[in-house]
Amino acid sequence: MGTVTINIDDHVEDQFRQAALEVYGARKGYLGQATTDALKNWVEQRKQKKIATRELKRLDEGYHFGKKLYATREELHG
Repeated sequence: MGTVTINIDDHVEDQFRQAALEVYGARKGYLGQATTDALKNWVEQRKQKKIATRELKRLDEGYHFGKKLYATREELHG
């Protein structure tokens, strides 16, 4: 388990602590659990955004399906 020391705006800290308390209750480690969950969500959102950007780029580039193996529809469906 790692230790991270950060500085954040007092108002944001108060809101975060209140939200963490509502979700996890006043038990030992609630703030660490809330922080871990928030960071995991942030990382996952960034991954999904990167994937979406990559896939949209692929759609814009188009996809080549290769050479037709038949000349008419009848050849394909007999």
